[in-house]
Amino acid sequence: FYMSSNGYSVFMHTSSPITCDFGKYYTEASQLMIGDDQLDMFIFLGSPKEILDQYTNLTGKAAMPPLWSFGLWMSRITYFSEADGRNVAAKLRENKIPSDVIHFDTGWFETDWRCDYQFSSSRFKDARKMMEDLKKQGLHVCLWQLPYFVPKNTLFDEIVSKGLYVKDARGGIPYEDAVLDFSNPATVEWYQQKIAGLLEMGVSAIKVDFGEAAPANGIYHNGRTGFYEHNLFPLR
Repeated sequence: FYMSSNGYSVFMHTSSPITCDFGKYYTEASQLMIGDDQLDMFIFLGSPKEILDQYTNLTGKAAMPPLWSFGLWMSRITYFSEADGRNVAAKLRENKIPSDVIHFDTGWFETDWRCDYQFSSSRFKDARKMMEDLKKQGLHVCLWQLPYFVPKNTLFDEIVSKGLYVKDARGGIPYEDAVLDFSNPATVEWYQQKIAGLLEMGVSAIKVDFGEAAPANGIYHNGRTGFYEHNLFPLR
């Protein structure tokens, strides 16, 4: 989707790769080269406001996020412990810095970057109580995660044995990591159960990261290849 200052907009409805050339080879024309065999294109006319209204009439309009999500999100790579989170919260309030969210990035697991949907037991004495206390201070908690699981991850064998991963042409794993296949309803259900436990504990937001490494040559559960599924992976 792109919008021109000349009062029109174009939406290319496809998940295949698209190359956009805005004046590199010929300044008089904007060119979009689609990877699909068929062209499904929408053109909108009007002011930017009118165009965005038409575009979202077609694609769907997002619900209004909660008010606290518009505030300051305090983060770094990374807070490693409950003590880190509580200390940041105390300093924010002590210095009267308006803030609504504390985000724990890659380090809230027992092993940095190794997503297992569990707070480190050695560095978080009581994550549920921490979030309860932070909410009393007006602070919500956001957690980082990624959908790739290295062989040393405690969830790797389960993901492989249940077939929840994107496969290569041989039915194996395209990378060293097992990549969750969200075109598979069983994977979605498995993932929802993991997230539900965190939300029940008091987590307010989940930062989903690294969707761009979905295997471009993978075979997905719905029978399509990464040619179509790669660009849908972050959405799923």
